[in-house]
Amino acid sequence: MVAKAVKEVGPGRSVGKNAFLSYFLGIIIAFFSCLLLARTTFPGDYSILEHSVSTLGVLEENPHGWFFFTMALWIASIGLLPYYAVLFKQLRPINKPLAILMLLLYAITSIGMFMAGTFQEGSTFRQLHLLSAYFGFGGFFLAGIFTWILVGLKLSSMPEKRSTHVAWFLIAIVTLSTGAALFITHLLLEATIDLHFSGEPLGPFIGFPFTEWLLVITIFIDKLLIGLIIASFLPR
Repeated sequence: MVAKAVKEVGPGRSVGKNAFLSYFLGIIIAFFSCLLLARTTFPGDYSILEHSVSTLGVLEENPHGWFFFTMALWIASIGLLPYYAVLFKQLRPINKPLAILMLLLYAITSIGMFMAGTFQEGSTFRQLHLLSAYFGFGGFFLAGIFTWILVGLKLSSMPEKRSTHVAWFLIAIVTLSTGAALFITHLLLEATIDLHFSGEPLGPFIGFPFTEWLLVITIFIDKLLIGLIIASFLPR
């Protein structure tokens, strides 16, 4: 099923609903499976309150599983490109310039994710890793804003779909807003770390590692909600 979906989801192809969802869910499963493998090979205790996502990809911290973290980001950054292409194809008729901007921001997101997976946080490339991560997160949130504007405009022109998706739409807006707030918090906490302030004054549940995990989860919840709505526009 997934192999068939991979063949169908490609440039210039007419994508069906089942193929689109199968492909996207396959990417999600592969991504989190790689993170799980990175976690299971992590020596000692690992806590999302004390260890960032990127810690899983540091050779010194996770000598036997760091590559699984890298694979997770490579899979997501490359694997989501066809997903973005389907979004663009479906939303372009609503507002072409906005759809192009959305696609460009998603491309920046993928580049940022790929580079964050390539350059380890614990290496001499730490600053490049952080910069790449911020491009990835920042690109996602900006692209998400434009995506939901376009989705809202498309739904407003389709009364038969509007009532079905209004709950998903509202949940997604809350998710995106929460994620954006976490991203800002993440930036502030990273700034305090770089400025050598001790501790994280907002507490462990809004600390640097935990916010990064929540950001990753936010991204995929948002993508799942968008994917479900976009899939409803596609033929079976």
